[in-house]
Order: sequence, then structure tokens, then C-alpha cells
Amino acid sequence: MLLSFAQTRSLLEKYGLPLVETVVATDARQAVSAARKIGYPLVLKATGEGINHKTEKGLVFTSIWCEEQLEKNFRQLAIAAGGASGISYLLQRQLSGAELIVGGKRDPAFGPVLLFGTGGIYAELLDDVSTRVCPVGREDARQMLYATHAAKFIAGFRSRHMGEEPMVQILLKASRMMLENEWLLEFDFNPVIAGETGATIVDARIVSK
Repeated sequence: MLLSFAQTRSLLEKYGLPLVETVVATDARQAVSAARKIGYPLVLKATGEGINHKTEKGLVFTSIWCEEQLEKNFRQLAIAAGGASGISYLLQRQLSGAELIVGGKRDPAFGPVLLFGTGGIYAELLDDVSTRVCPVGREDARQMLYATHAAKFIAGFRSRHMGEEPMVQILLKASRMMLENEWLLEFDFNPVIAGETGATIVDARIVSK
């Protein structure tokens, strides 16, 4: 079963995992009101049961800079997500930085396993990941970072600079989350936007028994 956005946010907050500021809107008017508090540019997306690969299905709009564009994109999103169950519309401040992925699953042979790699819409194409069996310690987490091309962001790559410690902390907390919740079958945080001084989970998907 896929956890709702509210359930997902609650679990991440419990473990101190940094989720981007997100407002749930039921209509365009609420979205516009929330945007005035969050500030532009914004990301608007739909989430709900059976919704994966939001970008390919037209269920996410980025680089929203004004109310007129927000209202237009909201109408388009509502049409695109028309058949989904338990639909929610999420409004988020758009972040910039290195796009990474953190995931976890319960392997039949090894038990809880943690995954890290380059993220965003090309995560599946690049298949640039490292894995460790939980529990993941600090040195394990560092090795995961340096075992992928994402390590280039630590030194700085094309204006993207990833701080090592924020990502280590996310991996440590995610490992603990997997170990302490046997009902948690799998999760993925994609993307995690990492900068020099912090890292933030932008999209989170958690599956329970």
C-alpha cells in the first residue's frame, strides 16, 4: 500500500528527514493563496494511488513564476490526473542543486537494503547507484557517496556543489527508518536536491505491507 502524502510527511518528520516545504491545495484558489506565502518559482504536482513517473504523465509542472501561470497549470494538472484515486495537489518551492536518489527495500536474502545514486528523471536510465545492507554506519554512507558519479558534485560540477555531511545524515536516518519499521517494504526519495550546506527531499514515495 502506498502511503498518503500526510502519512509520508509524518514519518519523515519523525526521523528528522528534511522534506521541502509543501502545501496541499484542493483547488486553484488555495494554490494561489499558498504561493503568496511560499514564494516563486514553484513546482506543482499531483500525487495519489497508482501515480508514478509524474513527469512522463504530465503530472508535474516546474518553473512556475506567477499566479496566471499557476492557475493555468493547476487546470491542466487536474485534467491529467482525472482518473487517479485519492488525488492530492502539492505546491512546493522550486529548489536548485544536484539531483540525487535515496531508496530502500527489503531484499528476500539480505533484508533491509539502502540505495544511493544520481537522481531526477534520468535515475533509471543512468543506473548509477551504490547499495549497502542496513544498518548503514557513517563510513558506509561516505563510501556510498563516493561509489557513484554523484561524488563529482562534492568537488563541484557545472555550478552544482554537494555537501558531504547533509547527504550522510539523510542516509543514516533513512537506514534507521528502514530498520525500525518492519511494515515498510520500500521507499524512494527522488529527487533529493543537494547543495553545499544542505540537502532536501523533494519527492518521497513509501510503500507499506
